[in-house]
Amino acid sequence: MICYNGKFYEEMPEMVSPLFDCCQFGALVFETMRTYNEKDIFHLNKHLDRLEKSAEILGISFSYKKLEISKKIEKLVEINNVSGENLRIKVFLCSDFYAVIAIPLIEMSEDFYENGIEVCEEIFERNFSNAKYSNPAYKYFMSKQPESCFETIFFNTQGVLREGNISNVFIVKDKALITPEAGVLHGVTRATVINTAKRLNIKVEQREVFRKEVLAADEIFVTNTTKEVVSVRKFGVWGNNDFTIARLLREEFHFPHPLQ
Repeated sequence: MICYNGKFYEEMPEMVSPLFDCCQFGALVFETMRTYNEKDIFHLNKHLDRLEKSAEILGISFSYKKLEISKKIEKLVEINNVSGENLRIKVFLCSDFYAVIAIPLIEMSEDFYENGIEVCEEIFERNFSNAKYSNPAYKYFMSKQPESCFETIFFNTQGVLREGNISNVFIVKDKALITPEAGVLHGVTRATVINTAKRLNIKVEQREVFRKEVLAADEIFVTNTTKEVVSVRKFGVWGNNDFTIARLLREEFHFPHPLQ
């Protein structure tokens, strides 16, 4: 079951017009969330704050209230929580409608975290980096990835690290946690990891990160809402099997999470 403009349907109703701004101009913002313990939504208010902020950045006018959408998401989770599984929630917002979908979350096996992932790279920089919006670049870069790669990480033309296609990127050097501050979407999971590191007295630097620093890192890992903290095992000529800091942060990544 899904929610469309506050009403619940078994499947998406055919109400989207080609004249809507989301169809003509791609003017649509979204957020992806997940549940823990089958019903607890990961920082719902933080995600909805960013949804509204993304709409404001892109000049999308909307009449929907955050509280209304929040209550509909909670209701949809209650309705769809019949299998005893955690859910992956996606909320879309444009000037003409909002929609919420909640489907079973595909949990990654422990091998995924134990063995780490391979990432590749591209030169790319999103416009409106502080907004999360519909963008054909997501699908395009996924289609370009080699089968062995889980994620593509981006650098700008000056070799400055930005973000991953679906994640934020961190490196560890001399036990300090380093991540880009500018030109990236400030993920809710990113903020959680930063606050967790500070709580553990791990030094955190938010600044420009150059490609040569990434290739000299002691660890690389990526974060996103549904996968949490994922270590990188291989990035081009760089390779590593020591995931000490990433594993520690994932172990401390519990719900509810301390966001300050």
